[in-house]
Amino acid sequence: MQFLKASKLLIKNTIIYTIGTFGAKVLVFALLPVFSFYLTKDDLGIYDLVMTTVSMLVPFVTLQISNGAYRWLLGVNDSQLTDENCKIITSSFVMISIGLLLFVAVYSLFSVFYEFKYTVYLMLLVITSSYLPYFQILLRGVKKTKLFTVSGLTNAFLLASLNVLFLLKFDLGIKGLFIATILSNTVTILLVLFKGRILKYIKINKFSQKTLKEMLSFSIPLVPNMLSWWLVNSADKYLIFYFLNSEMNGLYAISSRFPTIIILVNSIFILAWQDHMITDKGNSKERTEFDSKIFKIYMNFEFSMVFVLIAISELTVRYLIADEFYESYRYMPLLYIGGAFSAFSGYFGAAFIREKRTKVIFTSSIIGGIVNLLICFLLIEYIGLFASALGTLVSFIIMFFIRIYQSSSFFKINIDYNRLFCLVIIALLYAIIVLLRIKFINEFLIFISLLLFFYLNKRILSKMFLKMKQIRIK
Repeated sequence: MQFLKASKLLIKNTIIYTIGTFGAKVLVFALLPVFSFYLTKDDLGIYDLVMTTVSMLVPFVTLQISNGAYRWLLGVNDSQLTDENCKIITSSFVMISIGLLLFVAVYSLFSVFYEFKYTVYLMLLVITSSYLPYFQILLRGVKKTKLFTVSGLTNAFLLASLNVLFLLKFDLGIKGLFIATILSNTVTILLVLFKGRILKYIKINKFSQKTLKEMLSFSIPLVPNMLSWWLVNSADKYLIFYFLNSEMNGLYAISSRFPTIIILVNSIFILAWQDHMITDKGNSKERTEFDSKIFKIYMNFEFSMVFVLIAISELTVRYLIADEFYESYRYMPLLYIGGAFSAFSGYFGAAFIREKRTKVIFTSSIIGGIVNLLICFLLIEYIGLFASALGTLVSFIIMFFIRIYQSSSFFKINIDYNRLFCLVIIALLYAIIVLLRIKFINEFLIFISLLLFFYLNKRILSKMFLKMKQIRIK
């Protein structure tokens, strides 16, 4: 009974986050072909480096306080305007604002000595990219999931519309992309603040050093963890830029954008999974049974999705992307498999958050990041962009197994390693076949992949379909 109840809640939350996150990101992902036709490899490479730098700076500026606020709000488990909620939100807001003020001061001083063409854009991107996820995660914390969904869709619609407008109509190039991101983030922040009435929770007299200190003890260890994730996902782009050139970085930017489909799906489930992990009150035996079943379902879904994506990788690039980026499909299969292991690492990561053991989680991430950089550094001159893709895959595999070991004392689940091994071998065989570019075999591969997807996920797909017919977002 407990398993059934937890399953229904997890499916419901996953659907809610799917509408707000996946639907939103798909709109942005649809712009990828537009970018490839209206930007050169060089421009796309520079744009990707700037956005990569922003993703690296945000955790340092915010000290990941949004995660602390979210964890504490769920701990309170009360969405009303209580003193405790006001303390949490006010204290975290003051912290993130001070962090951004310090960043602006330091970055402005740095800009005096080092001239960068996109200085103002980078500063505004960091500010809006810090505040937006912070306010959105507060919505989740105070149980306003419907508005969280609306804010995600709004941000994506604005970003997609403004990108097209500035790129196609006004021909602003990558400047237009930066402006579109800044404006869409700003408008969405205002929507969340006023529609979600977040400002009523911010009362300076409710600022609490004690609460802030407790949240920071939780969130600060996540900063190096985010840095290590950045090392795994993005740092190799600087090596590509240094050892090869910005054009090759632009090519790899296209390769790495397609596997974000997996990251999107992962992030949707992980949002619901974190909610479940933090609020679940079942006993140890019930938890183990439920968590093991969910992981098996998750593993089947991830790899069945990987099979399909690998099979259609050459096809999607050929018909959706400009010809000069055609070779990007060659590196996607390894990145897709790496994305699956990234998902599994995130699954175990939720257990560390529940136990408030964020310091431990850093170890696996930093080892993974170092492995990625070493493989890329040692092999990039010999095998080119394959070095970066291989480094990403190996680092996520290592991270996954380290987290299994690290969490063994407090997160016990049964993993079918035989099934996992078979799924990895099939995915690698798919990758090799796609690289051979034999038309008839590739088409057959797509057909088999689709059959496998529906066969491996028939139960969960039928349950989600029924739930979508019944769900009422409150």
